Amino acid sequence: MRVQLLSNGSYTVMLTEAGSGFSRWRDLAITRWREDPTCDGWGSYLFLRDVDSGAVWSPGMQPCGGQPEEYAASLSDARAHILRREGTLATTLEVAVASSIDAELRRLTIVNHGAAVRTLEVTSYAELVLGSPSSDASHPAFSKIFVQTEAVADGDGILLGRRRKRTGKDPDVWAAHFVAGDGHDAGAFNFETDRARFIGRGRTLRNALAMQGASLSNTSGTVLDPIFSIRRRVSVAPGARACVAFWTVAADSRAGVLAHCEPLRSLDAPERTLEAAARHALNEHARLGIGGEQAEAFQRLFSPLLYADPAWRPSPVVLERASGGAPVLWAAGISGDRPIVLVRIGRDGVIERVKDVLKAQEYWRSKRLGVDVVILNTAAKRTAGRLRSKLQALLQTQTREFEADSDGAKAGVFALCDSKISDALRDGLLAAARVVLYADDDERNAAASPGGESRQATAALNPVATTSSRSTHGTTTRAATAAAEPLEFYNGIGGFTQGGHEYAITLDNDRSTPMPWINVISNPSFGFIVSAEGGGYTWSVNSQQNPLTPWPNDPVSDTPHEVIYLRDEESGETWSAT
Repeated sequence: MRVQLLSNGSYTVMLTEAGSGFSRWRDLAITRWREDPTCDGWGSYLFLRDVDSGAVWSPGMQPCGGQPEEYAASLSDARAHILRREGTLATTLEVAVASSIDAELRRLTIVNHGAAVRTLEVTSYAELVLGSPSSDASHPAFSKIFVQTEAVADGDGILLGRRRKRTGKDPDVWAAHFVAGDGHDAGAFNFETDRARFIGRGRTLRNALAMQGASLSNTSGTVLDPIFSIRRRVSVAPGARACVAFWTVAADSRAGVLAHCEPLRSLDAPERTLEAAARHALNEHARLGIGGEQAEAFQRLFSPLLYADPAWRPSPVVLERASGGAPVLWAAGISGDRPIVLVRIGRDGVIERVKDVLKAQEYWRSKRLGVDVVILNTAAKRTAGRLRSKLQALLQTQTREFEADSDGAKAGVFALCDSKISDALRDGLLAAARVVLYADDDERNAAASPGGESRQATAALNPVATTSSRSTHGTTTRAATAAAEPLEFYNGIGGFTQGGHEYAITLDNDRSTPMPWINVISNPSFGFIVSAEGGGYTWSVNSQQNPLTPWPNDPVSDTPHEVIYLRDEESGETWSAT
């Protein structure tokens, strides 16, 4: 897949050609994202819903998928541009980062090529983090409870989000989200900040409850699973167009983030932002001393740096030799916390290629993408010393520049001699590196570089609660389509039966329990959890530090990651056991 980073040096948006990605401010995540090159289902999204027909789609391939009549994505340093056509409606989504304010713009232009007026609801959606990406990834449920939302009914309305501090050392972070348009049927301020209300239990973004025709709940405050979502209704006459601009802004105080919003609420703010972003991109190229073609070459590595791609890594045989994980790299002073580009060089005649990689590292760092570059000197003993001296001079210059710019993304440069490191370290580097380049071998580099357009893989998981059973503290619980006998203490979903020895849950159609109904089964060294919908995961020894299968800890969608599929060989029908 193609990936682009848009940045003003402080605020960064990553976007894929399908419309997924993340937003970050300094070293903090504004929105939630997980590396998933298969489904690619994380990002800040827009939904469109036809009020008359009820049809729902998105300007990008994600999150709604589908087979559009026309789709094209153009990604550059200045902006991302996604065109999609559904029937007589054409949409253009433009994404850019403001050059002078820590804010991102998502401008949606809708053109009606039909003969009838089209009335649409445009709805934004983004999951809030407002904190460290690594902390959120390690314990998302805990991270979410510190985010608080607020609705400011000022004009068109602004949603605010802030992270409550756990310690005095935590940074101040505030985010704002609002929409501005050209006045077409703006209506009342309709918003949502509770993800559970937006998606609905047992659902995903592809069949979110909020997109089934109901109004957003206008919920804000202390919610367990915070999001930003605002809805704007627009009417588009035949042959006409309408523009809606969604803004997300970050600052270190409530007053600061509201002040940043003010200049962005004018009708000409989107155009001014796009023009300024283009100028900023050209100025950055001049500052770094790179041309357009060189920038495009550096951009091609965004994808393998953020989404693990076998085409840029060693063969599975080499990867299987590695063991020990990140601690193996610590002997060389490499943390393993950042993406690694490993460059193998065996002669000083190609040292210019190392300079290109170091220039790329500066470029990535200007986008707040910290990448560690490791130069592995594979020269013969008689020339290794001379090459080492040249490499060290280059790396010392790069290190001094990084130290002088302490506000930029953290990144490191390392020079190692292949003959002087252990096999464990060498194998560990090859396994950890997202990109392996061979400075001496043009043909090998070409073979490692995937070309052409990537195919966008999507998947829709829609778990539906069916029948399950388990035993908890001597009381059997079973989920069934209908209760076999009157239930004691029935609550609309379940109740006790068999004299209190069983608890029966009645689930019909697409109903789910209000929260995941989970059982934990384990012995002292191995275990798993399973929910009524089939969600859960398996671990060995330690449930947090050594999971064998993923667990998103998501009580809303509870998407299964351990699945048994069944397929009828005659009809081709496919379903799952849960």
